[in-house]
This record gives sequence, C-alpha cells and structure tokens, in this order.
Amino acid sequence: MRPDPCVTGVNLWGFSVSVWKGGPWTAKILTDWDSEKASRFGNDLIVAQHTLHKRPMFSEAGQADLFDHYPREAFGIHTMGTKRSGSDGFRKGMPGKLIGEPGAANRVKTMKRDVGVLISSPNARVFYHLDIPMVTLWHIKGEKTMYVYPGAGRFAPDPQIEAIVLREQEEEIDYDPSNDDYTLPVVMKSGVVASWPRKAPHRLDNSDCVNVSLSC
Repeated sequence: MRPDPCVTGVNLWGFSVSVWKGGPWTAKILTDWDSEKASRFGNDLIVAQHTLHKRPMFSEAGQADLFDHYPREAFGIHTMGTKRSGSDGFRKGMPGKLIGEPGAANRVKTMKRDVGVLISSPNARVFYHLDIPMVTLWHIKGEKTMYVYPGAGRFAPDPQIEAIVLREQEEEIDYDPSNDDYTLPVVMKSGVVASWPRKAPHRLDNSDCVNVSLSC
C-alpha cells in the first residue's frame, strides 16, 4: 500500500489542514490554497475559496443555537449611520432580541470579538479603518464588498497608526473620498476568504441582505 503523501494536523488560523510533502497545500477547508498564495500571505491582497459555509454549524439552526447558548452580557450590539467614515454615527447598545429579521432591518450589527463571529444587517457598513493585527475574513452568508487601500502615505498616516497602537484612538482613521481611486474592491460571497496586508486600510459595504462572516 502506498503511504499517504500528506501530513495532517497543521493548524492554519485555528483550522486543521493537510500539507502535501514537497508540494502546494491542500486543505479540507481551503479548497484552492497553494504555495503561491502562501508566499504572498501577509504582504498582498489574497482571495481564496473555503467550505465553512456548507457546515451545519453555520446553518440558520446552527446560528440560532449559538445565540441560545452564548452569554447575553458578552454580546456587542452596534448600530451605525450611513456615512463611510467617522465614529459619530457608531453607537453601542445592550442586547435585545437577537434572532430574526426585525433587528436586521434596523441595521443592528452583532459581533463576538474573541470568537470573531460577525453578523451584520442589510446595507450596514464598516467605516474606513485599519487593523493592527493580521486579519482574515471568511464569508459565510450574504454579500458585501470590501474596499482595500494602500497601507502607507496619505492612506494610513504614521501618526494615526501610532495613536491606534498606543490606544489613543479607535481603529477608524481619516477618510478622503478621493482615496477610492486607488482601492481594490473584493466582492465577498459565501465561500470566499480574503486577507490583506497588515496596516492596509479598508472599509466594507453590505448588500441588501443579512451577512455572516468570521474574522480571524
């Protein structure tokens, strides 16, 4: 019998994958990850395909079960205005009824930061900001567009990056609409995972549907 050419048990962003000896990665979750994407990870915008959205834990029943068992005091409930930047329209409230479409229709955004389950309402948006840690976004349900910008110069001024690192300000940074001439848009649909260079500013606009994604 020929020995199995792959070695399992490698942990990628918290998920178990298989690595082929002497060749590109093949994953049970990531379906098109290869050595070329691996070489660019962390330094470039990468879009790949995954299968998480097909798992029962991310079905409507699975999400309802998550809500039923997760402590209410640990939820973060947020609502935002319609602008593309600024914190004046971004407000945090207390959990109410979390299941169903009524909350979604009011642009309520629920997030559980340490697990990274993001549930956002139709037409909700995430303001122009940057993340200090490396982030990957795994889209499960719905559709949103992410706009990724260059990670230096006027797009991400050093004084604002320093202020974020020192926790003197939140992750939102100054947004200039003319920056959109340099953006790379990515349409996030079920089964799409994206990563981008650390410190690259980005923003997201939901389509007219509820969205579910994982932030790692």
